[in-house]
Amino acid sequence: MPTMFGPGSDKIETWMQAHEMYPFGDFVRAHRTEIADALDSVLIGDRSKRRLMDILFVSIRNPEERKRAQMSYHDITRNSTVDIGRRAWKIAESLRKEPL
Repeated sequence: MPTMFGPGSDKIETWMQAHEMYPFGDFVRAHRTEIADALDSVLIGDRSKRRLMDILFVSIRNPEERKRAQMSYHDITRNSTVDIGRRAWKIAESLRKEPL
């Protein structure tokens, strides 16, 4: 997939058309749940940390406690002032709430 910015950005519309993702707004509306689920799955770390945290999160039955554990892990492991994880989760939340 071409990138949205930088090298290849001029080819993004062609790529999206070829993969039936154009116009982009229509694609997002049609797949909002799947996109929100993907964004909700954002987790910092490599594959082994992801597996470990998936096991931990599954063992926490209470959704509120699971979310607190996710936020604690996120705050401990993130190393950027740009909070990509929380931004992804906010976008997921808005996709589930608001009409596009």
